[in-house]
Amino acid sequence: MRSFLRPLLTSRFSFSKLNVSDMCDSTPLAPSLGKTWRLARRLIISPGALGACIAIVLTFSWTAQAASQPVFGPVRTAPIGEYAVSFCTGDFNLDGKPDVVCNVWQTYVAVYLGDGFGGFTLANMYPAGSEGNNLAVGDFNSDSKPDFVVGVERGPTVKFYLGNGDGSFREGTNYFIGNWPSAVQVSDFNGDGKDDVVGIDFGQGTFSILLGNGDGTFHFSHNRTALAPSARDVAVADLNHDGRPDLAVSCYGPSGFVNVLIGNGDGSFTLVGTNASPNPVSTLAIGHFNDDDHPDVIWANMAPQGSMTLLLGDGSGGFYGKTNLTVRAYPEALTVADYNGDGIDDVCIGHNNAWYQTLMLGNGRGGFIINTNIQMAPRFEPTTALGSPDVNSDGRPDLMAISYNKLLVLPNLSKPSLSITKDNPNVVLSWPLWPGFTLESSSFAEP
Repeated sequence: MRSFLRPLLTSRFSFSKLNVSDMCDSTPLAPSLGKTWRLARRLIISPGALGACIAIVLTFSWTAQAASQPVFGPVRTAPIGEYAVSFCTGDFNLDGKPDVVCNVWQTYVAVYLGDGFGGFTLANMYPAGSEGNNLAVGDFNSDSKPDFVVGVERGPTVKFYLGNGDGSFREGTNYFIGNWPSAVQVSDFNGDGKDDVVGIDFGQGTFSILLGNGDGTFHFSHNRTALAPSARDVAVADLNHDGRPDLAVSCYGPSGFVNVLIGNGDGSFTLVGTNASPNPVSTLAIGHFNDDDHPDVIWANMAPQGSMTLLLGDGSGGFYGKTNLTVRAYPEALTVADYNGDGIDDVCIGHNNAWYQTLMLGNGRGGFIINTNIQMAPRFEPTTALGSPDVNSDGRPDLMAISYNKLLVLPNLSKPSLSITKDNPNVVLSWPLWPGFTLESSSFAEP
């Protein structure tokens, strides 16, 4: 409040700028990206007993903009067993904080409970193990407590562990899908509201679909169905917008390719396309890399020269516009998320002969800016798995990786910026003044 105690004929009061802090002087505002907010500053002229109040409203607009470059904090490290090969996340003790289960090659799986700040503590270990991207989380017995499935070589090749809701698990029923399971994923493939599992067998080039009964047991709709030699990884998405999950399956070699299978809604699938790749395909992911809302697919070509391949989806299960992207040698792990908050998916790549990761920022037109290298692991320790969970529940995807015997977490600190414009600049108020005159201001905001 500003007071004027001396009589004058006229006075001029000019509002030429407004600080961001002034905008939030009463209620904190959290503008969302791309949304324009308008703030009105109401000026009230109070002449006391000599007359009525005069009020004028000044308005300002501002828009939240994405950070042009993602910003990551210091790496946090948790020790895990030698040669850990994969991981996935879930809230295993129901405390609202992300936890992690890691697969240690040919040995065991280990459960780590998160502290909500990017730190993890070992809670339990269970016998299992295999090589590949072969862990997935679901609710297989319909008790609202996260469970997980893991692929195991030479045995009952998918093992189910049912969660107790406190970070501990009990072993469920096991199933055979082949001698070398390289990938598992969870979805509802027959539309009955129960979690199902797709498993890929690298050794025989087959895939299996286990339909959940809702009690922790399963029955097959596909049992080791022939697909392609050296089938290795699988991604699940609705590729044709029919509300049913479809599959994209990578094949490792000697010349790689990606198969597309459309879900029929009853747990069965139909092969509709094969997309060739110049090299063995090590892993793949689904994302949105242009502005048409159709799922796109990107995969890593395992080769000394290093390359990625991007295909844009047409919304019917087909793909077009193949683009080969040059990256550093031997890309083996990848994860997709929007790291800088611009609404466009980005890609982070791990290399099996390097201790850094390559970050590629999407440009929204089906291309990327190969932005920077991120070093999460110590020198000469390549990453074998990557993911983008939100480990500290701040709404931003963080980076998580495995490097030999370490679980590495890189928190995402990127924040949007505000672009501020005054709608009616250089407003000048003129009025007669008298003793006891006061001027006060208040503000309100609206989207």
